[in-house]
Amino acid sequence: MKQLLFLLAFLPTLLFSQTTMEPVTFRLDLNDVIDNVPNSDSAQVFIQTNIGNWVDIPMEDVGGNNIWRKNINISYPTGQNIDVFYRFKITSFGNNGLPYTLWEGGNVDTTCLFDPSTQGLAQGDIRQILFPPTSSIGISTQLPIFVCINTCAESELGTLSITSFRSSLNVTGSIVV
Repeated sequence: MKQLLFLLAFLPTLLFSQTTMEPVTFRLDLNDVIDNVPNSDSAQVFIQTNIGNWVDIPMEDVGGNNIWRKNINISYPTGQNIDVFYRFKITSFGNNGLPYTLWEGGNVDTTCLFDPSTQGLAQGDIRQILFPPTSSIGISTQLPIFVCINTCAESELGTLSITSFRSSLNVTGSIVV
């Protein structure tokens, strides 16, 4: 009897709390800053997200062109949007042999960057997207995010225009992020 009552109590939760998972490709263009990174040939690039508990997630420079990428699966309640915060970190060793870390932010265009203390972090400005994105006609879209470090300008790189950060997307229509 207790098992039946337990099952009946949690059955609505099991039936109605569905989540959806979608992949997002984050791309980071470092061509404007890579020459400022000591020993850049051995640099490592990471993305950190609030959905990943702000741990270092290694990115890859697949084409050897200083455009780093990482696919991340984002889970969200079906039919709802969530705020996804993320930031980038570049590490290397300085010419003196000591660790070197470059965070996005500082004396640059910060109109799309948020103070890390808003997420309980000490360093590295953060960016935000509303996920999942929807087009102007209300359909969900795939979202590859293309960001140039320390740049918030609107991009003309893709078929979709994004305001508040530089992005290139493989979909058509308008999207509000």
